[in-house]
Parts: sequence; C-alpha cells; structure tokens
Amino acid sequence: MSARSMSLVLLAVFLSVVTSATTAFLVTSRRTPESRAAGTGEDSGSLAASLGKLAREQEQLVHEVAELREAASRPVADARVSLGDLDLAVARWMEEHGSARGGSDEPALAQESEPEPSNEAAVETALAKLLDPELDDVERQNLWRAYAAQGLTDALIAAYEKRAEREPNDPDRQVELGEAYLQKIFEVGNSPLAGVWATKADRAFDSALALDERHWGARMNKAVSLSFWPPVFGKQTEAIQHFETLVAQQAERESEPRFAQTHLLLGNMYQQLGDAQKAIGAWERGLERFPDDEDLAKQLALAKGQ
Repeated sequence: MSARSMSLVLLAVFLSVVTSATTAFLVTSRRTPESRAAGTGEDSGSLAASLGKLAREQEQLVHEVAELREAASRPVADARVSLGDLDLAVARWMEEHGSARGGSDEPALAQESEPEPSNEAAVETALAKLLDPELDDVERQNLWRAYAAQGLTDALIAAYEKRAEREPNDPDRQVELGEAYLQKIFEVGNSPLAGVWATKADRAFDSALALDERHWGARMNKAVSLSFWPPVFGKQTEAIQHFETLVAQQAERESEPRFAQTHLLLGNMYQQLGDAQKAIGAWERGLERFPDDEDLAKQLALAKGQ
C-alpha cells in the first residue's frame, strides 16, 4: 500500500468514527414530544453541553483530516509516518468516542473479555488441538479459521497470554503468543487495528529472541511478518536484515529442509526492492545448499528468463 493510500485509509477510519459517534448521539438523545414536554431545564442544559462538546470534537477532527490530506498529497518519500503515530491517533479517537459507540470509555481494543463459562470447555479443547505438535502449518491455520468463525479468537489469545505469563523464560511460549496475535489481523482486515496486532506480535517475537537470539522460529516469524508491512513503514529493510541473520545462523547448523525457505524469502525481498542481482544471488546460494528445492529452482529460472 502506498503512503497516499494509507493516508486515505486513515481518513476513512476517522470519518467513520465521528459519523458513528454522531449517529449514536442523535439516537440516544432523540425523544418523543411528550418526553420533551416533561423535560427539565437541566436536561436542556445537558443537551446543549453535549452538542457543544461534539461540535468541538468535530472541529478537531476536521483539523486532523486536513493534515492527513496534506500528507497524502506529498511524494511517497516525504509521506512516511510512524506506526506509533498511527496507533496513537486511532486509539485516541476510539477512546474519546467510546461512550457514543458502545457505552464504554475504554479504547475499543481493550474491550476484550474473558470467555463466558459456557465457552471455557470449547476454548480448552480448541487450545489443545492447536498445540498438537503433529499439526503442520496448513492444518493449524485451518483450525484457527474454524475457531474464528465460532468467535473463539479472543478467548484463545487470552489463553496463549496466560501460557506465556506462566512460563516467561520459555521463548517457545512467546513465539506461540506472537503467532496467536497475528490471527487477529485476519479478522480486522486492512485497518489501523492490523498495525496494532502486528506490533503486539512483533514484540512477542522480540521477547523470544531476547531469551534466545538463535531461536529460528522467532526470527523467521518476525522477518516474515515485517515483510508484509506496507512499504510506507519501511519495514522491508529490517525484514532483510533478519533473513540475512537467519542465513548466517543456518550455515552454522545441521541443514534442515525448512532452511531453504529463508533463502527463497530473502531473494523475494530483494526483488521487491528492485535489486535483481541480490535477489538472484540469494536464490543461487540457497540452491547450492538445497539443490533439490523446487521453489528455489523455479524462482531462479524465472529471474534469469529460462
């Protein structure tokens, strides 16, 4: 996604927030003629104060929207924004308008609740299946989709958080937690909340690497996650650094088939950045070590026009 597109997405989100807040306010403040006739001066004063507050909030929103439009009109090189700025902006507006949207003063993201007692058994069963070491990645992802359809994602994430809290010195627990956070991105889609959950996942992978800087799963997950960030955030260079680190660490270990993916993805990242020579070099080095890997052979052949 380009910087201009990202700014427009944020613009749409802010407009939808204020629209929903206004609509909710009008619905809750609408009264019948009889109720208005019976109303007190205090009610009128409260209504006027609320309208004034809403007007001030909308005025501030117009100002921020103008800034976003100005940012969207700049060249991509000048339109970079930090993830922290986006998160803070979205969280601030959600918090300020929380009461109008759902009756709570807490940010929308913080309104996750513990699973209801009737769901506890379902969550425990689902967690046990997800933790089955015999599952491959595709099977585990299919399970996550099925549980998301049942509305269990938040409860499962809470379960993974508890596992990580109980074993704070186990990097595997942090990797599991990071992978669970990534599942929320499939639910929130292409919205600012995707950045919030991606950041939570990234921090979990960082925690795992702080415990074991050679943890292959933690670094691979972090690198892959960073590679999917929109270019406006400039995460691709960081992703490449982690892939390069993985390649170096893999060279010091006994070879495993999964290591071929590191070379493949590293080359893909260089290709995305327009560096064809480094991309080809990454795939060639990978094919030297994994001569039977079909994906590497295919990608290299395509790059060379063979």
